Amino acid sequence: MRLVFFFATHREAAATLATVAAVEKAQGSGEYLFSGGEIHICGMGMGAAQACASKAPSAGCRWVNIGIAGCLEKSVAIGTVLQVGTTSLLQWDVERNRYGYNSEETIVLDDSLAAALFSAPVPMYAPPDVHSALALVDMEGYAFARVARDNNVPLSMVKVVSDFCTDTSHATIRENVDSLSFRLAEVVVDFAKSSHINAGH
Repeated sequence: MRLVFFFATHREAAATLATVAAVEKAQGSGEYLFSGGEIHICGMGMGAAQACASKAPSAGCRWVNIGIAGCLEKSVAIGTVLQVGTTSLLQWDVERNRYGYNSEETIVLDDSLAAALFSAPVPMYAPPDVHSALALVDMEGYAFARVARDNNVPLSMVKVVSDFCTDTSHATIRENVDSLSFRLAEVVVDFAKSSHINAGH
């Protein structure tokens, strides 16, 4: 099964692209090939993620959405790698004057995994109203999950904790994203090795 990795930004993907010696398909395309599969840089936000996933190869593929995410549990260290079990769409709750989610819009990826990802239409600099022991927040994951579900493509989602969804998150992310890029590269290499072994090579 061919692996297709999706990153939101080039800064998140930088260490991976260098580590696996990825080669861009066409200059400026944001799509790269390497021995373990493909890497696509989709851009930030759910619209960009949906557009990227909609044109990505799907037959015989496993998609892996990988990148940084905020974490609402402050005891989790920045740099922690978490595989996501469910993903939900955050929406503005007028009555509560904050972002919350509709459980009917939750997509289950693997119910054995504790981490729950909540995708927002804007950067989260305050905690949304969610109920999960291990909640993560990003801006793309739900879109990938929805396109994967609608097209029957198996999807894994791996996030590295970058911040805690506070008013200092923007500065924290800028400070840490380059070092976290190396954590993401380790995940890609591990996925590629595991896929290679499971294919019987």
